[in-house]
Amino acid sequence: MMDVPSLPAFEFDVQNRAGFSATAAGLPLIRGSSFQFYEPDWSRSYYSSTFNDQVVSKKPNGDLTVAFKSRDGRAEGTHDYEKVENGVRIRYRFKWNGAQPVHVELSSGYLWAKPLSAGSLKVDGVRILSLSSSSYPNATEIGPRSYGGGKEFVFEGPLGTLRVVGSGAPFTVFDARGYAQPWATGRDIYWLGAQSMPIQPGATLEAALEVTFTPSAGTRRSESRSMTASPLPAALSATARAVPLLPKPKLITYAEDKPFLIPTDAISVDATSTYEGMARELLAGLRRFHDLEQTRFAVRSDARIIYRVQNLNLPSEGYEIRVGSDLVTVIGQDATGLRAANHTLAQLAENRNGRLVWPVCTIRDWPSVAWRGIHLFGGPEIRSFHKRLADRVLVPLKINRVVLQCERTKWKAQPQIWTPLFNEREDLRATFEMYRSKGIEPIPLIQSLGHMEWFFGNGANRELAVNPEIPYTLDSRKPEALKAIEAIWEEAATLLRPKAMHFGLDEIDMRGMPDDPNFTTEIWQKVTPTLGAIAQRNQAVAIFWGDKGLAPGQAIDAALGDDPVNAKKRRDALPRGAWIADWHYKNDPSPDRFMNSLNLWKSEGFWPIASGWFNPSNIRGLSEAAYRSSAGYLQTTWAGYEHTEDSMLREFRQVAAYVLAADYAWSGRAENPEKLDYDPAAVFARLYYEDPAPLVPKEGDSLGQGSPFQIGAVKFRRLDGMNLASLLEPGGSGQPSEIVLSTEGLEGKTLALAVKTAQMCEEHDPVAEINLETSDGQKISRTLRYGADVRAASDNRPSYRGQGTQGWRLTRLYLDERAKITKLTVRSSNDYAGLQIGGVTAY
Repeated sequence: MMDVPSLPAFEFDVQNRAGFSATAAGLPLIRGSSFQFYEPDWSRSYYSSTFNDQVVSKKPNGDLTVAFKSRDGRAEGTHDYEKVENGVRIRYRFKWNGAQPVHVELSSGYLWAKPLSAGSLKVDGVRILSLSSSSYPNATEIGPRSYGGGKEFVFEGPLGTLRVVGSGAPFTVFDARGYAQPWATGRDIYWLGAQSMPIQPGATLEAALEVTFTPSAGTRRSESRSMTASPLPAALSATARAVPLLPKPKLITYAEDKPFLIPTDAISVDATSTYEGMARELLAGLRRFHDLEQTRFAVRSDARIIYRVQNLNLPSEGYEIRVGSDLVTVIGQDATGLRAANHTLAQLAENRNGRLVWPVCTIRDWPSVAWRGIHLFGGPEIRSFHKRLADRVLVPLKINRVVLQCERTKWKAQPQIWTPLFNEREDLRATFEMYRSKGIEPIPLIQSLGHMEWFFGNGANRELAVNPEIPYTLDSRKPEALKAIEAIWEEAATLLRPKAMHFGLDEIDMRGMPDDPNFTTEIWQKVTPTLGAIAQRNQAVAIFWGDKGLAPGQAIDAALGDDPVNAKKRRDALPRGAWIADWHYKNDPSPDRFMNSLNLWKSEGFWPIASGWFNPSNIRGLSEAAYRSSAGYLQTTWAGYEHTEDSMLREFRQVAAYVLAADYAWSGRAENPEKLDYDPAAVFARLYYEDPAPLVPKEGDSLGQGSPFQIGAVKFRRLDGMNLASLLEPGGSGQPSEIVLSTEGLEGKTLALAVKTAQMCEEHDPVAEINLETSDGQKISRTLRYGADVRAASDNRPSYRGQGTQGWRLTRLYLDERAKITKLTVRSSNDYAGLQIGGVTAY
């Protein structure tokens, strides 16, 4: 045995809106913070750090300063975070410039309860007897949950000692598990902070907090082992059908007859040269779900798969598929209808006893909503992420628009604002071309008035902001500001050749602006002629977010137009015929509630695009409203300023919603989300992550003994004793933190593992690192994260990258070439999760 390097010492960070987080020895101690100014009776909030922005500045030594100021200037202050030994010292400063006294609530930190509840708590030296209870008679009362107030709070547990010392405020701790507040829902946390602190007009409130953590003296150690694999027949099973048929076709009739046998040596179609590319997409679609690497494609006049375009009296993209035992006829209302039919045919294929078939049936289908889009961001990984997302998810689900937020591109007009988040111009251009090649029209979104933090990056262009101290909104009264945004758009138009341009304009007065609706209208009226002219000059349709053009009462929510007069002036300033992305996020399945704003926009000469977010009932109600009003539908995504697989996994609920949005918008199905016969998260995971299934089972090699068990399509022999340490488990400290396994007889291109954890963790926590080496020098590394790859046996939620059964989750590592796997190293990322490996199979 040998010691494993210690986990990192105390580390902390502060993120805009999310607040303070701290990690020590791999343990996430504090998982966010917040504060707010409010009326003593809670009748009004003047500033909330959760819903308003702060400026976070990092010093060279790692210390941080957080500065904030409300729109009206009444609430302001700073928070200084200074490194100390094993911790951080925080100095809070709140200033109130209003006319009447208010209160301040400081949520200094949301403490992760799981490791702390296994120990004890002392408040000013008085021991609290139990921290384990999380059941209370009233979900809204704090009193029974409180552990008391004081100056010093010391949590002692198996992972170490957390010590919190406060001054200048009445600090307290209470159990927030099951507490009926959005920030606590579904979270395993204690609340630490100060409540109901009064502050007078012109006064400044100051407080301080010191947080330190001393980890337990346990030694992280490594064990070396050797094992020999044995052959495992049918290690990888064949799958009958990869996913349910989505979007749901409007009309489908099955016949009891001999199915059409899809030839897997060569798929031949009878198609004119005009539609040959469409026919090739059929093979590509089948390959997404079935292992058809060796299958060829051919166009032949005597083929039994026939493509035609003719008038079916259907809307654009409509199609009809007639599958007989010996002939398949695919008829599109237009070329896009043939493409839509291909996506249906690919999903319709079934594996029956090792033969790929289409069941005999007739399908007649068309979209309920013609304009069906997904809103996404770019970023340095724009090419790879968007291609995989398009190929595996958006294309099969018949999405036909992508609104790509691309202001963070290395525009030549503004090189001084570039940051590591910016993508290359060529990568953006290539991504647009990729989408077009797949029948998806890409639309650039560049924020052109508010949400302009990107434009003021690196301290640049502040003289062009309405408020240079809080640079957020472009001062459109200045000609040089209009010229700057115009130059970027002209560069984008030349590079991307868009048919539509989305200029943003949502929430334009959210930061750094006076609380003056007339002034907001003025800067709106100054910019819209320029933006309309840019679109007209480039023969593109102009698109705007709709919230600032709707007065309260004119929409179900997101009516941020201040009052009817100013909202009308803003609508009147927009170019007639523009498309309005009418975003509303109310989780309501009734379409009637969403119709007012859609009808208002239409009545004034605009075309609305109903724009929803991730809540299932929001998608259900808003997509139906889009259908009724002949509007478009756009599914928005807000998961940071770049899209990567990592950001997707952090906000999986948002990308899983793409499945719902595509299904509802195309099919117009009537069921509420809870009545659907599929799980959107599971469908997205299988589309994005699952490998094409073999037509016949594949042999493999597996470690372990005993009768095989199966997760998804992969079989494993039972493997005992492969458990990493969890200091929260009885006897867990006796387990190693790392296992180095030398293997023989393990050969393949894919290595599959059956995994689970001893303890539940929070979503996306790193659990363990897995490294494998092969005889030919390949080295693969993978970090397993909670929720994405693995869960505890008691956690029944799906893991996104792989299926699960009986508590075990499937995770896979992929080699570049088939090889002999000689070494497998598994190292824990923390001392609490306790990864367990129940099987290892290569194929």
